[in-house]
Amino acid sequence: MKETIQLLLSAVLFSLFTGMVQAQWSTDPNENTLVTNAEENQKEPFIITDGNGGVIIAWRDYQYNSSIFGGDILVQKFDNEGNAAWSDNGIAVNAAALGKGYFSPVMVEDGYGGAIIGWGRTPGFFYNYDILAQKINADGERIWAMNDVIVSDRSGTESFHQIVSDDSCGAILTWTHLPGTPGSTDIYAQRVDSAGNPRWANDGVEICMAAESQSNPQLTGDGNSGAIITWSDSRKAVGESDIFAQRISHDGTIQWTTDGVEVCNYLYFQDSPVIISDGEGGAIIAWQDTRAGNFDIYAQRLNANGEFMWTEHGIPICSASQNQQTPAIVSDGDGGAIIVWQDERNGNHDIYAQRVNGAGEMQWATDGIAATTSSGDQSAPVAISDNAGGIIITWWDYRNDTFGDIYAQKINASGSGLWNNNGTAVCTAPGYQESPALASDGDEGAIIVWSDMRNGTDYNIYAQLIDKAGNTGILADDDLDGIGNIEEQGPDGDNPDYDGNSDGQSDYEQANVASFKTFDKNQYVTLAVPEGVKLENVQATGNPDPDAQNSPEEGTYPYGFFNFTITGLETGGHTTATLLLHNGPQVSKYYKYGPTPTDGIKWYDFNYDGETGAVINEDTVFIHLTDGLRGDYDITADGTITEPGGPVWVATSIGTNILPGFKLEDYYPNPFTNSVNIVFSNQYTSDIVIEIFDLTGRIICTLFNEKFPEGRHVIKWDATGFHDNIYILKMRSGNQSVTRKIVKTH
Repeated sequence: MKETIQLLLSAVLFSLFTGMVQAQWSTDPNENTLVTNAEENQKEPFIITDGNGGVIIAWRDYQYNSSIFGGDILVQKFDNEGNAAWSDNGIAVNAAALGKGYFSPVMVEDGYGGAIIGWGRTPGFFYNYDILAQKINADGERIWAMNDVIVSDRSGTESFHQIVSDDSCGAILTWTHLPGTPGSTDIYAQRVDSAGNPRWANDGVEICMAAESQSNPQLTGDGNSGAIITWSDSRKAVGESDIFAQRISHDGTIQWTTDGVEVCNYLYFQDSPVIISDGEGGAIIAWQDTRAGNFDIYAQRLNANGEFMWTEHGIPICSASQNQQTPAIVSDGDGGAIIVWQDERNGNHDIYAQRVNGAGEMQWATDGIAATTSSGDQSAPVAISDNAGGIIITWWDYRNDTFGDIYAQKINASGSGLWNNNGTAVCTAPGYQESPALASDGDEGAIIVWSDMRNGTDYNIYAQLIDKAGNTGILADDDLDGIGNIEEQGPDGDNPDYDGNSDGQSDYEQANVASFKTFDKNQYVTLAVPEGVKLENVQATGNPDPDAQNSPEEGTYPYGFFNFTITGLETGGHTTATLLLHNGPQVSKYYKYGPTPTDGIKWYDFNYDGETGAVINEDTVFIHLTDGLRGDYDITADGTITEPGGPVWVATSIGTNILPGFKLEDYYPNPFTNSVNIVFSNQYTSDIVIEIFDLTGRIICTLFNEKFPEGRHVIKWDATGFHDNIYILKMRSGNQSVTRKIVKTH
């Protein structure tokens, strides 16, 4: 069976096209795609997929009433190419009079390309908020009650609402209720069916009515058309907070202990819970926790009966120094979860993540792996699954200025960052960018939306598609290798016939060849694999972990790092990737970052051992790879090879790599037309194999495979019938080898 081999050699190739095109995804992180620039402010964006590669975006819009009690709920739909489907600047969702104070939209897919939207309503002063809902179909038409569905208008204040699908084209909502002021808040929930009918008790079912306040409710589906709800709970003592949870069935029946089961009631303060289904009727819940004096991240798994599956009071996801806060959580698709948070261990705010399996075992490095450790603060991460076992994260980022930009990172199931080191720039426009949210693009990428004050006066809403390879916008890429057509047309992008591996075909038309600029844009290289397999997700990036032990020093890797994926190989199969440096700076070694069969994650010299490793011949690097052996990040023959950060070329004098007791002389004539003489000498009688390869690493022929006596030898290769090209001659004995580039011309 054909499988996929993924190689991270390490980033993100920034798009070659600039300038925003109206109603299409921009490729420029300084411009992006406008969602709305109506008068006054547009804030609180929320985004979901439409099920067809596009998205529906909702926001709070102040164009009709700019006071703090103003706001309407507007929506816009974009298809997968970035074309707006509905009216300019969006359509109003709330049916009642505009400008009456609607806030905090939340959405869930309706199963037919539309959305179910919930929001809060304020009467124009503090307190006495209500919860409303409406369904919009794929054409942007309201489907439910003319004056919207009242989810709850109980006396008092209802807010902090959340929503999840009921698996029957309806929705389940949860919220907090404050009966009066002063007072304490409780948790309620309501199901609204596909026709817009509230199906549970009038104004919602009581989820928790315990003493003191319950706050920050979050929910996930239970896999049986019901929901599991978690919240922060101060019933034990004012000033302390614990984590509780409750399950409610499709018909509104409480399934666990009245007022919820204890998830964690340890000392001090547990807060900000997040929740995801475990796929078996239970849930995994994560939260921030001060039991050790500073904030750490803990998690617990509950089964369908509300029983602990992990250690009582939860397991530490991250207990590094300083504070770890604001967790987000997604399913790993295999009964576990990936948790991401804001982390102060390095002095400023960074973004870290950890994967935990269904048994509560950490899958990545202790205390998590970094999504970004860039300068300045990175905060408030949000995340979605990449639908391939990994995660896509976006956050506010202050590396460039004090206003804040939007960045993103993709981490695969093995814990390897797949996009640019320290994240890919999603928006670097002037002014404030904040409150990012994201949804899947249906192809392992994401569409990200945020509130944006680049105009200097009001907040508008902008969005950006970032594809699975980390490219902003839709990149014209005919051969689907992750490198845009123009990028592959030579160093200046102006030669459609560019043929970096001299095989007679344009690189941008070949799925097994990619030519592209290095991360710093100073070099231009070609990567090729044999015909019959394909390259995908080819990228260039910086050092994946410059602070790790034995990391190559800055300035010693003139070609940076790379990511790429090879598809079409058998499980456990072997292949050779050829990297052509095109007379760039000389190199002598090839380094990798990741585990080996005997050690944990580290930098190591990927020297050739007869099976795997790199062989360097002048400006050509042959990377020999076998699924499951050294060089495979998970050291498992599973059809996937991952190289986090990729290889490093150390800029020192060129290595000689000569077989002991052997000398390979210059061939003649040079270049040759039909035949060439190959000259070598050996000091001892030896078994010698002489082979010819093309520049994709595919073997062309074996000239000799026999025992040679000591002495000087001249052998002839009759290349009649072979194309004019550059070939690689390889002479080996045992697990030692030496290579030489030879040129055939007419």
